Amino acid sequence: MPFIIQFYFKFVTSLFTTTFMSFIQFRKAISNLIINFFSKKRQYLGDKRQLNSVYEFNALDPDGIKLDISEFKGKKLLIVNAASYCRYTTQYSNLEELKNKYKDTLAILIFPCNDFGRQEKGSDSEIQSFCEINYHLTIPIMKKSKIKKAGLNNIFLWLTNKTFNGWNNQQPLWNFWKYLLDEEGKLMAVFPSRVEPTDIQLIELIES
Repeated sequence: MPFIIQFYFKFVTSLFTTTFMSFIQFRKAISNLIINFFSKKRQYLGDKRQLNSVYEFNALDPDGIKLDISEFKGKKLLIVNAASYCRYTTQYSNLEELKNKYKDTLAILIFPCNDFGRQEKGSDSEIQSFCEINYHLTIPIMKKSKIKKAGLNNIFLWLTNKTFNGWNNQQPLWNFWKYLLDEEGKLMAVFPSRVEPTDIQLIELIES
């Protein structure tokens, strides 16, 4: 009888140990699968974000048609977020002057938004008309969009994330911030609203 009890005890112990170890191994295997999956996912996203050029992205014109930013390769590119009823709206005149003076070496893109002080409430067609009538603007105006926080457009996502552009995380704090890119699509400098398009620092970089 004691032998039977001893055998039964050993059998149950062995069964429990085997089952427990199998469970541990199973849980470990599942954990490894999960870790490997998310590690690869993070690595993939990291690889995708190591972009040195904005040419990977597109903008949208007022009709929603994609504009390939790589069209501007070989020229410096000045990107400006704008609004029609801002104290800095008069900078449109100097931007147009800048565009005409450096037409062979510089391109400018305007991105209207209503994110700051709700100073761009109009539709795309209204914005276009306002700029043409009041400032005789011939600079390409992109589709009205968000440029800060959730929902920002692809170009400003690139401009304001150092994972993409290499060094800058600063989002615009108001209308008429200016982002200057070099001929290879790399971000050179960022200028706040108060810096005029004709500022000497900006001009020197354009001419460099």
